[in-house]
Amino acid sequence: RGEYLNYGRGAEDVLNPVIFTDTTGIYLIDNNDSPNFLARYELSEAGDLILKKKTDLSWIEHPLMFNRFVRVADDEFIVLGGRAGERELLSYIDVVKKEQKPVRFWPEDGYEREIFGKQVLYGNNASLDVCGDKVLYACPYGRYLDILTIEKTDVIAHNCIYDDLPELKTAPGSSFGLRPVSRYNGLSVTATDEYIYVIYENAMDSDRKGYPWYFVDEIEVYDWNGDFVRKYRTDCPFAMYAVSPDDRSMLTYTVDLDTGEDILVLYDLSE
Repeated sequence: RGEYLNYGRGAEDVLNPVIFTDTTGIYLIDNNDSPNFLARYELSEAGDLILKKKTDLSWIEHPLMFNRFVRVADDEFIVLGGRAGERELLSYIDVVKKEQKPVRFWPEDGYEREIFGKQVLYGNNASLDVCGDKVLYACPYGRYLDILTIEKTDVIAHNCIYDDLPELKTAPGSSFGLRPVSRYNGLSVTATDEYIYVIYENAMDSDRKGYPWYFVDEIEVYDWNGDFVRKYRTDCPFAMYAVSPDDRSMLTYTVDLDTGEDILVLYDLSE
């Protein structure tokens, strides 16, 4: 629809925007060192991005925010991150009451030494989405996808579609001193109000069909009860994808092997 926002260091500029959208608007946090504000925008019929509300977040103490957050109620959010070095991976934030509290969720993989390194590994590039009081978390390593039923900061139910966490091993030469070990290569998950779409990182077999190693061609679909619905296999492997809110179409980002040109492919999921 157009280009929006300014990249830079001015009062209205952003360096590392993190976005969440739902029917109430487009929410943005600038995750640069520490989040300073939460902005809510609306997209007008003319294609203009209109700033409706801006809320101060500088009161958050010792933040460790990653690249995901979801809205769970008016002015209430679940953020992927917590206080650095604490057993916190998800945080509940009320931006009006200025409350920041850890959600009682911590991956039980048996490793409890380098807490900060574990936070970073399980937070960076993880998937987070929401439907009512259910929040899904998918680990970027191993094969772990949990649908959490959350009340404020309490997890009152787990529904694991996959429960294979990686084994964390000390590795001084690696980032943050840890290395995740697993026969699986992680999950990437997106969701609508009806379905959860799951892809396996590096899921294609040894025959890459000429595409880069990180391209995939299969998507599993589940409902929010954790029940399997269907599987899609695309004719053209892709690197990124998005599903329409009504689950009727899917857009993939891929490459033309003949020309090397980046292309978008639109799939009809309505049948």
